[in-house]
Amino acid sequence: MVVAPSVISEVLLEERHLNEELAAAARAMADQRGTSDTLDRALRAAIDIIDGCELAGVSVVTRGGIETLAATSDALRKIDQLQHDLEQGPCRDALRRHEVVTSGDLAHDERWPLWGTRIADELGILSCAGFRLFTTGKSIGAMTLYSRAADAFDDGAVADGQLLAAHVAVAYTASRREDQLNEAVSSRTTIGTALGVLMERYSLDSERAFEVLCRTASQTKTKLYVVAKHLVETGQLPGVDPDG
Repeated sequence: MVVAPSVISEVLLEERHLNEELAAAARAMADQRGTSDTLDRALRAAIDIIDGCELAGVSVVTRGGIETLAATSDALRKIDQLQHDLEQGPCRDALRRHEVVTSGDLAHDERWPLWGTRIADELGILSCAGFRLFTTGKSIGAMTLYSRAADAFDDGAVADGQLLAAHVAVAYTASRREDQLNEAVSSRTTIGTALGVLMERYSLDSERAFEVLCRTASQTKTKLYVVAKHLVETGQLPGVDPDG
């Protein structure tokens, strides 16, 4: 079969347009400050770029269950909570079993009979596409797309979702590292300030002041940073009666 040049040109134009949109989305994610803003921008990109996508969320599985880090709708938080409560759903499968999980008929999907029926009946969600987020083989979460239409995500939409998921994983990892670095810097600064307060107030050297912080943290079963923060903000050590 011979494909007309006009058809080839149209396909190439669509691919170039998608690549440009993905590149723009990647730059926008990189420009965000903080993990929350980065993921919010990623989900807006999912709705803008991927055909059929009406709702999108990013979740991770923690010891306490599935935690939704970002969502385009409050309904998604209910969706994720149901996955945890019923122990079934595409987000769980994408995180634990498969890189990509799709369904075009959630009301009758045998993989998630309880969850799928609830989502279809209560929220009108009929289709989903879940993508594992990972870097260098390490799973870090899942991006799940939803639609109220049946069979909403065709092969092209799934391929586009995989490309976007790869960008999201890289952006999320970089943002988390930045958050952790900022938290570490903030912790050291707060602890240093608290040491200064103790040294000046009680004429202690830095070693003795640090011992006081550590002892207070141990006695109150509180993290050292929390003890230091409390001292800096209130002028008192936790568990110490200011009038005592």
